[in-house]
Amino acid sequence: MKFSLIIASALLLAACSTLAPERATANAAAPFFGEWIGAADSSSTDPDAVNEGMRDIGIEIKAHDGDGFTIHWSMAGRTARDPRGREARLRDTTVSFKPQAGNIYHMDPDADVAAGETHYIARLEGQSLTITAFATLEDGKTELQTWRRTLTADGMTLEFTRVVDGELVRKATGTLVRIR
Repeated sequence: MKFSLIIASALLLAACSTLAPERATANAAAPFFGEWIGAADSSSTDPDAVNEGMRDIGIEIKAHDGDGFTIHWSMAGRTARDPRGREARLRDTTVSFKPQAGNIYHMDPDADVAAGETHYIARLEGQSLTITAFATLEDGKTELQTWRRTLTADGMTLEFTRVVDGELVRKATGTLVRIR
């Protein structure tokens, strides 16, 4: 009888341990995972802005540390005065996020905004992944950038805003398709 209880307990423990990896790999951001490419149209309220116009966009989103995620995005901007791209400028960013409370994710590791580093927060809500970046600029002004990526039947839409000291200075909208 005692031997049967030990065997039963061992079988129950083994069954539970095989279920644990499935629960550990569940990731709320999984619908966004993959590689995406597309374009966005950018405009600015700054009359001296030189990088308005079309932007080529590449995004990769993948799992990070179990239930977190890493996003890498690249943007090649063409200026309005050079739409063929001879003055193109490439920017790319990679940020990893770990889950906090509910649908909120914080960057991993955290940033020191007071030291001039940019801090990122992500929020999953329905079909949208919203990432907000907060920074203090060299002149002491605050900058808030927001990217809202929404899954659609055809791929993903992108809405971007950049606000400096409470004033909208740039916005962009675009679409992307999943390539992998």
